[in-house]
Amino acid sequence: MLVKVLGLIDFVVAGLFIMMSWKIGVPDTILMVFAIIMFAKSIFIFFGDIASGFDLISGIVLILAMNYNLPIFLFMIVGFLELQKGFFSLLA
Repeated sequence: MLVKVLGLIDFVVAGLFIMMSWKIGVPDTILMVFAIIMFAKSIFIFFGDIASGFDLISGIVLILAMNYNLPIFLFMIVGFLELQKGFFSLLA
């Protein structure tokens, strides 16, 4: 059940990245909340889950997106990686 909830969080974050790639404004508080969640999810990398590295990268990109104008392709790449991770989490 926990894997399913974490997979849904991945879908939400992927949606945020895809929205930002379409130049839809997302408030900084929402970005900060999901960045903290992604950093918390990335702790599983220490237990052997290599895919949690995507969570760490997503958290870093969310933090950077609040302060800098990042390129669209970066949002698209990270968004699709999170979408894929969320899809496979829901299959498990």
